[in-house]
Amino acid sequence: MSEGNGKYAPLPGKILGRPVNMGGHWLVFAPLTLDQVQEFEGKIKEIDGGTGMTGAQTMEAGLPVLLASLNRNYPDLTLAELRALIDVA
Repeated sequence: MSEGNGKYAPLPGKILGRPVNMGGHWLVFAPLTLDQVQEFEGKIKEIDGGTGMTGAQTMEAGLPVLLASLNRNYPDLTLAELRALIDVA
């Protein structure tokens, strides 16, 4: 979903959130927009709903949500790059 290009469009790299060290890089997970929450509502319920998924399945299911959050500050980050940054420490 588009965040718009208007006067108050979000500024990538400026959105406050939770900093996390991933692969030695500090990345800020920004809050999801209302549009993103609506878009991923089913996915979020699936992840949070205790559907009996394995840890790997839960992580895989959550990748699009994590990417959407990160793309608010890092619009060029790809799913492949995100997968390479995630480790199970």
